[in-house]
Amino acid sequence: MHALFERRPVRLGETVVVQGSGPVGLAAAALARLSGAAKVVLVGGPEQRLRLAAKAGIGDVHIDIAGAADPQQVLAEVLAATGGHGADLVIECAGVPAAVAQGLSLVRRGGSYLVIGQYTDAGDTMLNPHQIVHRQLDVVGSWAFSGAHVIEYVRLLPALTESFDLAGLVTVFPLEAHAEALARVGDGSVMKAVFAG
Repeated sequence: MHALFERRPVRLGETVVVQGSGPVGLAAAALARLSGAAKVVLVGGPEQRLRLAAKAGIGDVHIDIAGAADPQQVLAEVLAATGGHGADLVIECAGVPAAVAQGLSLVRRGGSYLVIGQYTDAGDTMLNPHQIVHRQLDVVGSWAFSGAHVIEYVRLLPALTESFDLAGLVTVFPLEAHAEALARVGDGSVMKAVFAG
C-alpha cells in the first residue's frame, strides 16, 4: 500500500512488470491492476506459484525465471511482453539482490523502478549505474508501512476479493502440522499457510 499508493502510484494505462511471484509480488500485481494498469507481467517462480497466480486472475502474462536455464533469454521474453520497449513501471518484489540489475533492464526509457522486496539485507549486487542516468530512470524505494496503510488495505479487500480468487492462494493446515506448513511455504509449494485450531 505504501509503495503503490504513495511512493510510486500506478498510472492509468501503464504496462507494469512485477518481479517475484510470492505474496508480496502477487499483492503488487493485484494492486497494479486495481489501480488501472493496462497490462501486468508477472515474472517469478517456481512454476506452481505462477500457475496459482494465473488461476487467481492475478497478472496477464506469467513468466518463469526461477526455473530458467538462461535468465537472459527470459528477460528478452519479458521485454517482448511489454512491446519491446520495456515497462512504464517495474516493481521488484523478489527479495533477491540480483533481481535489481535485471529489473532495471526491463524499464522503458524515462520509466520507473520501484524496489519493495529488499526488506531484509540479502547482500550486495552488481549493476550499471550508467543505465539509470542514460535512460533517465526513476528509482524509488519503499520501506515499511503505517496503521493508515493497513486501514486502506482493509478498505480495498472487497474490491480485491471481487476481482481475484484470493481464497485459492490459501492452504489451511491444522496447528499441529505447523512444521509441514512452514516447510511448504519455504519450498514455494504453498503461497499462504493458515492455521485452523
